[in-house]
Amino acid sequence: MCSSCWESGNKIESLENRYAGDAYTPEQRRIELAIKYIMKKQRRTDIVFDCGCGTGAALKRLNDALKPENIYASDFSDEMLEAASKKIKQYNIKNAKIIKWDITRPIEHAGMECADCITLFSVLPYVEEEEKFFRQLPRLLKKDGILIATYPNKLFDLFSLNSFTKIFILEEIVAPFVSSDLLEELYKKMEGILDNEPSFPEGSAYMRNTFFRRENPLEISQKLNRFGIEVDEIKFMHYHSVPPVIERIFDRKKVESVNRMIERDLDFTHWTQYFTNSTFMVCGKYTGI
Repeated sequence: MCSSCWESGNKIESLENRYAGDAYTPEQRRIELAIKYIMKKQRRTDIVFDCGCGTGAALKRLNDALKPENIYASDFSDEMLEAASKKIKQYNIKNAKIIKWDITRPIEHAGMECADCITLFSVLPYVEEEEKFFRQLPRLLKKDGILIATYPNKLFDLFSLNSFTKIFILEEIVAPFVSSDLLEELYKKMEGILDNEPSFPEGSAYMRNTFFRRENPLEISQKLNRFGIEVDEIKFMHYHSVPPVIERIFDRKKVESVNRMIERDLDFTHWTQYFTNSTFMVCGKYTGI
């Protein structure tokens, strides 16, 4: 996780709560989906690298399921690494190795082995110069190794029915085919339409005004292919049964409960999932550059 993502102990506690307990959450779902994919594709996963490990929420599950010889966990933030170290000690993960690392800089951890699998849970959206990370893949990931990364879904903007919807329509659909003058005129004529601002949880990137990138799941394969990643599957999470602006009309806890129940029980292969889920996961193979 990037250095500016979480800046205080209460933010760490907030992050921890989303992974803890018996309640089924999208954060738990992404770990579950990642493990199932890795176990399906690899008979043995000796080296796991959880880049941007945050508080180490995924480490125990990855270690218990995959049983690697070594599991590396990196982060830029001292606070996150301290929290991850406590978790490693709590669960007695003896094969875990902590690395302080900004993924846009060359890694200098002596003796580190190339991984069979790299996980990046909510990491790359915060990295402005992500190509600097991908250029290091020959040093980090074995050929034919697995890379798993999660991204906010840009197509969800069309479903959210808020100011992001208007921006998506004008910038992604209209702008490529009209003049800048006409685009400016359209912005003026659409004042007052879809101007409601989306709501975000406390501590989110939008609230902190930090760099944050959303990706289009229909374009991500082409983008990652430039760095030697052959995308095999795209999985969706953070399902919304209705647009967020409508969710506010109802009891939010009840709506979220329904959303999580559907997300847990359904196989997300229908085309509508490209729009009704705010997050997606890329599962791919590193073919080399």
